[in-house]
Amino acid sequence: AMVAFSVGRCWDDAVSSRTMGRVRGEVERLWKAAGGDSKSKKARSFWIDVNDEPRCCLERLALEVAHFHGPAGSDVGCRMLGAEFWVQIRSSEDPEGKQGLTFHFDKDEVAVQEWDLWSHPELGTVTYLGDGGAPLVVFSTASENTICDDSDDEAKMAGLGAKPKVGNSTSPSEGFVCFPRAGRHVSFVGNFLHGVPQELLHLHETTSTSRGAGHGTRKVQGTETNFTYRRLSFLVNLWTSHRPTGVQRLSASLAARICDGARGAMRGPFLKLRSNGKKGNGAKKVSKRPLSPRVLSVSELPKGLSESKAMAKRLGLHRLSEHLHGDTGPLPVQAIIRAQARAAKPGSQ
Repeated sequence: AMVAFSVGRCWDDAVSSRTMGRVRGEVERLWKAAGGDSKSKKARSFWIDVNDEPRCCLERLALEVAHFHGPAGSDVGCRMLGAEFWVQIRSSEDPEGKQGLTFHFDKDEVAVQEWDLWSHPELGTVTYLGDGGAPLVVFSTASENTICDDSDDEAKMAGLGAKPKVGNSTSPSEGFVCFPRAGRHVSFVGNFLHGVPQELLHLHETTSTSRGAGHGTRKVQGTETNFTYRRLSFLVNLWTSHRPTGVQRLSASLAARICDGARGAMRGPFLKLRSNGKKGNGAKKVSKRPLSPRVLSVSELPKGLSESKAMAKRLGLHRLSEHLHGDTGPLPVQAIIRAQARAAKPGSQ
């Protein structure tokens, strides 16, 4: 994975192989019961307080994620109220345009719609339970909790479900790109712009590595488009300011429906990451560091569409179809292709 530590971090083999199947089963059942209709592919989120007793594997995993990132005695741990969680499933069988997710800010959705009040989680996290699919992309573009005037940028960002920044700005200083892999856990700053651009799955199809005439496009093993996948994601946002408006805990009946009910089904721990807090609540005490980052410098693109596209192609960069000058930035094509191939190769980082 290509990461910048100030934007996000990534761990591999974060979920116990012994519990992976149980968690996957609950993800599938919750997706079917509470979200994931064929049209919107939009999931419903749920809440669990840091002091609640879990009633299913997903609630337990959400709490383990919360206690790992906000261990007892830490600043975040002292301020943390609870975790908002939901599931997302994308697959190679989904229609074109439905295998990704547009760029957005995670926020209290009801507060924005009703009162135009923007608030965000302290931290966003994703735990992948399946291989393949489009990558998570995070830019160091922070949401601004201010009212904006009428502008072209505001209209564009409204289409992304994101509130624009105020004032002139250049490209974001950092970006984070991470492809899914079963057992991989990712965290990122809670008020940063992020999305899952499907177009990054197919960069190798149109990218030429020629240095002169007669050279063709080079394919990297692990990036074939006929690869079938089921991208299972368990998402947990950690909140320290308040509980998001209207987000409720799983009902007892729904928790019972998604839990398989087998004896020992909720026996954990599920997360294999080291927590610095006290023993008890939280993750299993296994030392595991984030993946070492691969940090690359890229050139800023001009604002004009035609100039931007031409420069991107010349420099081996990709300009996202949702590109918004100042809020998203160009991405290095060959590095992303290699990251995709490594994610598909067992044992690689």
